[in-house]
Amino acid sequence: EACARPVFDAARSGCGMEEPSSSGTAASPNDYHALQTAWINERHAPDLLPHQDDLLGRIKEAISKQEARIEELGDGEGIARSLYEMELERVNFQFRNYLRTRLEKISRMAIWASQQAEAEAAANPEAAPSLLSPAEANFLRKYLSLYQDHIDAEAWDKVAGGREELPSGIRQISAVPSLVIVPDMSSHVFCRALRSCEPFTLPNSTQVLKLSEGDIVLLPYQPVRHLLLNGSIQLT
Repeated sequence: EACARPVFDAARSGCGMEEPSSSGTAASPNDYHALQTAWINERHAPDLLPHQDDLLGRIKEAISKQEARIEELGDGEGIARSLYEMELERVNFQFRNYLRTRLEKISRMAIWASQQAEAEAAANPEAAPSLLSPAEANFLRKYLSLYQDHIDAEAWDKVAGGREELPSGIRQISAVPSLVIVPDMSSHVFCRALRSCEPFTLPNSTQVLKLSEGDIVLLPYQPVRHLLLNGSIQLT
């Protein structure tokens, strides 16, 4: 009798892996590797990387299926239940930490993130946002509103005449340079080449660098960011 196939990493169970549905919404085995890679890249990149909303949607669907399958297991399938629950917790751990890492960045660099999202929308108003997911954009709006209220209460309300006496352009948190935290794009990162990369040069240098598959190097982030975005390298 064929064993019930788990939704997640089925290579360990020997029961096979579900094929993606024709709609493209089902998670594939590569999605779990992609989630881990996205989390590691987000942890090490100094800026905020484009969101992976489609990937997360497939992962969430797979998590729901896994939970449903666990509920269907009988009393005599304790070992299978334990294995499925361990696998579910592993994926949930990566899922939660990816989201937590992004929210920490959004909170720390909130004004910069808002400016980047606005610039992206202005440059291509017809395209769907790529920097922030809808949920992250909603979080950012609420966070900035609370931040503005805090600055108004703790700073501008204590100025003679109160906030009403100040031009709105001065009161806005985005107009205070010391409050705008930007990523250090010149910071160095360890990166591993996943395939042979197109040649590039470092800032203030004429030396041409070319990474081959498997190379692990320490380089400034800015000149290799495009390689990260197109999947040629992975941060480590």
